[in-house]
Parts: sequence; structure tokens; C-alpha cells
Amino acid sequence: MKNKKILALAIASILGLTACGDDSTDLRIDDTIKDSLNRQSSIAFDLISTKKTVSTPTNLLMDTSDGTLNIPIDKDDDKTRANPAVAMGDTDGWSPTQPFIIKLDLPTGVTLTTDSALLHAAVKIAKVDVSRANVMSNPVALTAGVDYTVISTGTSLAVLPLKGSLEHGSDYIYAITDALVDSSGQKLGMSTSYAALKNKQIDQTGSKLEIPQKIVLQVEGLMDAYGIADYENIIYSSWFTTSSAGEALYFTKLATALTLQSISVLETANAVWPLASDPLLPNSANPNNLDLTGLYNPIIGGITPEPISDIILKSSGVDITAPGFPIPNYDIYLDSQITAYKGKIKLPSFLERDVADDKWRKTPWQSAMPSLAIIFSVLNSGSDAEKLDLGTQLGAAGIDPSNLADPAEQLKLIGQSFTLNGEQLDSERLITKYSPLPQVKVVEDVNYLLITPKTYNGNPVSATNKVPIVIYQHGITSIKENILASAGTALINGYAILAIDLPLHGERALSDGTVTTGLTPAVFMNLEYLTVARDNMRQAVADLIGLRAGITTISGYQALGTLAATHPLGYLDTTNVSFFGHSLGAMTGISLQATIDRPMPSGNDSFAIDKTVFANPGGNIPYLLINSDFFGGTIKHTILGSINTDYQTFVGTDCGALTSTECFNDYYDNEGDQETIKATFQSFAVAAQTVFDTVDPFALARDINPLRPVYLAQVKGDLVVPNSFTGTSKGAPYSPTLGTTPLIAQLGLTDIYSDNTSIKKVALLNKGGHSSAIAFNPTTDPAEYKAITDELQSHITSFLASSDGSTATTIDESLLTEE
Repeated sequence: MKNKKILALAIASILGLTACGDDSTDLRIDDTIKDSLNRQSSIAFDLISTKKTVSTPTNLLMDTSDGTLNIPIDKDDDKTRANPAVAMGDTDGWSPTQPFIIKLDLPTGVTLTTDSALLHAAVKIAKVDVSRANVMSNPVALTAGVDYTVISTGTSLAVLPLKGSLEHGSDYIYAITDALVDSSGQKLGMSTSYAALKNKQIDQTGSKLEIPQKIVLQVEGLMDAYGIADYENIIYSSWFTTSSAGEALYFTKLATALTLQSISVLETANAVWPLASDPLLPNSANPNNLDLTGLYNPIIGGITPEPISDIILKSSGVDITAPGFPIPNYDIYLDSQITAYKGKIKLPSFLERDVADDKWRKTPWQSAMPSLAIIFSVLNSGSDAEKLDLGTQLGAAGIDPSNLADPAEQLKLIGQSFTLNGEQLDSERLITKYSPLPQVKVVEDVNYLLITPKTYNGNPVSATNKVPIVIYQHGITSIKENILASAGTALINGYAILAIDLPLHGERALSDGTVTTGLTPAVFMNLEYLTVARDNMRQAVADLIGLRAGITTISGYQALGTLAATHPLGYLDTTNVSFFGHSLGAMTGISLQATIDRPMPSGNDSFAIDKTVFANPGGNIPYLLINSDFFGGTIKHTILGSINTDYQTFVGTDCGALTSTECFNDYYDNEGDQETIKATFQSFAVAAQTVFDTVDPFALARDINPLRPVYLAQVKGDLVVPNSFTGTSKGAPYSPTLGTTPLIAQLGLTDIYSDNTSIKKVALLNKGGHSSAIAFNPTTDPAEYKAITDELQSHITSFLASSDGSTATTIDESLLTEE
């Protein structure tokens, strides 16, 4: 792991450096600061003693060389990415959805006021622009009670975004004023450390407080100059940067587009992800020297008919013998309506798939280029010898160091490796906004399933009667073949279905057979290594980008007339592409659509997805999983079992044949300290969400084109993906943005019960189950379940078959409810 430069922890002997030695010294400070220092309660902030105290978020806990978080950990703590605090350190900013927790120093018996008016009056937040030289400007104040709320926990101050999230990839400043009072009515004051930074009469230049003081003086100056908060009243302030979201996916799309361009001029993807130029310098864009010929080509791998009966045998979601199954002789019926094919497409895997030493489980995506932040850090702050050395290496690679602010110049870094002081520069190759393009680790032959209707518009499907395409993505622990669980309705309504398995699902098992199933969801979830779990999600989206590129490849063959007249890929209308995802497939679909809709300099035509269906998705994935009735017990059992020795003992002595959920519930109800358990889950969720934010559907939903037709389905009381936080899951942490309902607001959808004319639609079902949209899976009332599935599939199929996404045909409005 990298040797972080932890600013807050490196500050030592500061009083001796600044003549602020102790409270008895005659300090050169003004009366405002003296008065504040004498108050009984204060904001806890200490850069002076051996026990440093810094509340988050703050850029004091950022790595000054690579722009990532720098979370302090104890010397005896796990230093690997299995430690959530270490995993957070791979992130290029703070989560914009997570609360600020400001620590306080309070006398015994004294708490913080709970008066919301005073709390709101005391906390001021503003969004700012920050130059490369870290000069702040143009503050735009947020409004307490509208953009954020402030809550007293009694012993700390919590600030929560009210609109679900601050903006990603942005800079914020905040100040706390002495409008804040304790339970005895006394104003809170500032700490000695903060006074040393606020005091303009002592210049900290040259000391270890130089950067913190520059931050404080800038923040206070802007707050005061723009009338947001008065300098005299500020008792604490800070600046923080929020993490980027979607950058790696966007650059993957850019690289895919460049690959398609390379292929069009008879080159390969090696023009984008070049071979390693020097075996002694690993971590190039293509460290394994892979031949990337044939990427994104679904034709050269071959395509053959697949018997419907074979697909049904694979499908775990279809029981054609179930009581009340709506279609007798289902396989025979499907044979009369559709034709299925199986083919292969080569897709780049940016994940490790090597089972040796569990590399697949422990290794996140790595960057195909050295970090711009690290390069700038050396060029700006390195020694003269280091600047000269790196500048010479950049020049030899054809890169102008003085022009690295130009994105075109930055692209020249792809595949490059440099050294500094005899070691590789940026050997870790973290994926951040400063190094967003991933390395290709493996070329994976991914099986795809193509289902075409026998007829379209009343005539046989053919090269002259092409059918629109719907890309389908299944949910976690499912497989692509489970689309047949729809009992046929979703398969025969005027479009072809093209589907692949999610990474580590179905036919994409590792070499030792490791694969995600209902019994092994952790293979994909992988919450032990949060950065890998995040990148499993990224890979799922990247695969869909690659599949969409494959459709563009098909269009090229069609235009050249090189496909046989009876080739099934010649039957596809490559100008008419939609998306349908369920559960995790819908979550990846939201991130996919946001990435697709983000414009490229060359245009988005090669990746266009015209309309999209999301069935039962959810946002804030870590919080969602812990709060899920279906997954929550297993996940809580895993989290607690990894760190709580008392629970480990309980599992060994008391659980016996109990399931993981039963074991955890028994411990929580009878043996465990519930407040400690809640704090454990809250801490884990904050860390996990910080890691996941960059790919979380809630973060990316707002980037979908406002003119893009969207349909979303939510089932009331979904046991797998919660509608929202309910507070009923034992020990589960609160989040206002977990689940499906917050996504509905983020996507700007209108419920079809009250208005079915919008192209942004949501259907709120008052009955049904998590898989009602895609599977006939009857419970005690097959007729009712069939009605629910028919209702949802009527919406989905009419929406997908419509030219503009304006249609969602309802059958029984009594199954719908208002938002």
C-alpha cells in the first residue's frame, strides 16, 4: 500500500514553531479569539497534541500527492483493503451523500442544544470553485433546512444533505459559528489548534500549520466577504472535495469508441490499450500483453441456434409445471413464437480473473496511466533533480509537461510508465479522476443469448424486415436465461432480446468454478474487499458498453453487405436499441444509461440507447443491502463476524444449525450490545458508501438525459430491494437515499396512476414480489400473481415497443397506487 502523507497526523510540536506554546503564553491574539478560547464547550479540533482530532469531511485528510482520501488508522489495524478505512483511501474525495459528524469537547453533564433553529443558524455551507493552485472563489451559499439539515446527537453535531446528495466532483466549504450553544445556554468556542490557524497575527508560513492556516483564512475570508458568516463569529471551518462519479465508466466508453474507430481503419484495440513497451516497467495499459484483435465483434465468434428446451433447463426461474402456470406446453409454445441463438463476443475484463492467491477477490481495477495528480505533485513540489528527471522522461514519451492541462496531452499518458528515484512512479495505479482509464487484464469470451420473434409487423423477421433490439440484464444470483421466466409475454412483443450474464454469474465462472449463485452471493457482492465489489459493478456496466459497441459492429457488417441473408444478426435493427434491466441489472442499467448519455466529442451515435426500463432497482447499495429483508441478515452476520470477537464466540457456541440471519437475530435480541452493533454497521456503511458512490445508481441517475424515455417499476414492500428506509431491520443504519423511492425522485419520474403521458414513468405496484416484472412465480394465489406479472409486463412491453416511450398500457389500475 502507498505511504500516505497524512497531513493531520504529521503535525507535531506546533506550538513551539509558532510561539503558541500553551495557554499560559502571552499570545498575540485578538479579543475575539481570547473570548472564544475561554468558553466551557468547544469544537473538538486538535493538531497540536499527540492525540490528533479532526472531524470529517475535510481536505486535511487528503493525500497531497495523489488526491485521495487519507483516513488515519491505528498502527495495529489491518493495512490491506479488507479494512474499510483503507478501502476509503482509494477514493478521490468524500461521499456527497454521507453526513458530516462534527466532534465536540463538552464538560461532564453538558450536551449540545437540540434547538433546530439555533443549529441551522450555526452551520453555514457554500459550494466554491477551486483553482489548481487551491485558490477558492465564487462561493454559492446553501440554505439550511432546504439543502441540508443539522441535528444534535447530544455529544456531536450531524449535518445531512436534504436533497439526497451534494454534487459529485465539487468543492465545498463550511463554517460553524458561535450561534451554537450547549445545554446550559453557553456559546461554544474554538479549540487552541483552530485559534492558531485563525489568528492572522501569527504567520504559519514555513511551519507544518502553513497549509491548514491557508485553508482556514481562505474559508473565513470568503464566508465573511460574501455575507455568509461573520469572521468574528466563526469557531470552526473546513474545506472538502466530493468524490467524482462515473469517470472510469465514461473513459471506458471513450476508449471503446476509439477502439471502434481503430477497427474501422483496420487496426485493433491495441491502438488504445498498447502492449507493454518495457517488461521492466509493468502497469502499462495492457500489462499482460494481450492481443486485443476481435474485441466487440459478436460475429466472428460464431452464432448457432439454441433449443428453447435447453434454455428452459438452464433457467432457474422457470417451473413450467407450477400450479397455475399461464401457458400450457410452454416450450412448444415458445418454439412457435421465437427463435433463440447462442454466440460469443470478446470483451475486455478490467478485473483480475486469476484464482491464484485470490487475486480475483482482492484486486480492484487499476489504471492504464500514471496519475496526473502524482505527476503534477512531482513537477510542482519535487526536488529540482526529480523535476528534471520526470520532465525528461515525459519529453522522451512525446509528452509536453507544460501542456498537461490539455486532455489531448493527457491521453498520451495511456500505457506509459515512469520511474522516480529508482522506483516506478505511481506503482499502485489507483482509478481516480486523475487516472480514470482501466488496464485490460483479460480478454473474456462472453456468451450472449439472442432471442428473436418469428414475425415482426405481421411478416417474417428477415434482413429486410429488421426487428428492434432490447439489451436485457438480469439481477444478482440470476442468469441471462431467466428471461424465459416471463412466461413468454416479454419475449414476443416486437423486439429482439440480447443478453449476457453479469460478471461472475452464469457461464462466466472462474477457472476453478467459482460463480455467483443464490448460495454464494458474496462472490459478486464481495463486501470484504469493498473496492473490488465496487469494480464488479463497474465491470458489469463496462460489459454492457462493450455489448452496445458490438451492436455498432453489427451495423458495420450490415452496411457492407457482408452478412449472409439468413444470418440472424442481420435481422437486427441496430438503429433502434433499448434497455431492460431487473434488480441489480436495473442498477447497472442506470449507470449505463448515464454513461451512454454523457456526450463524447465524436458524438454518441455508436452507443445510443433510446429508451430504458428499470424494474426494482435501488440506490445507496451498501445501505440497501444491510437493510434488505432478503440479504440483510447474511450481510450483518458477515460484517459483525469479521470484527466482533464476542459474536465470533457466539457463532461458535450458540448458533449450531441456525442460518446466518437466525444467528445474528438471536445475538442481537439476547446477547449483543445493540448500540455497539448499530455503530459498527453505521461505520461500515459510511465507508462502503464512500467507496461505492462513484458507480452507485443514485449518484449517476441525475446524469441521464432529461429527454430520455424511462420506465421504472416498484413493488410495495419489496423484500429484496427496500422501497426506502423503514427502520425495521435490526441494527441497520439509516440513509435517506437507500432503496427505490429516492431513485424515483432522482430520475424525475411521474407515477402512471396519476399521469401516464410523461416519458418519465414510474409504476407503483401495491402488490407483488421483487421478481414479479420478469417471472411468473406464484405464491398462494396464482391468479393474483399472474395479474400482477401481466400488469407489469403490459407496461414494459408496450413501452419498449413504442417508438418514443410514451406508451405504458395498463390493464388493472387497482394494482397501482399513487406516489
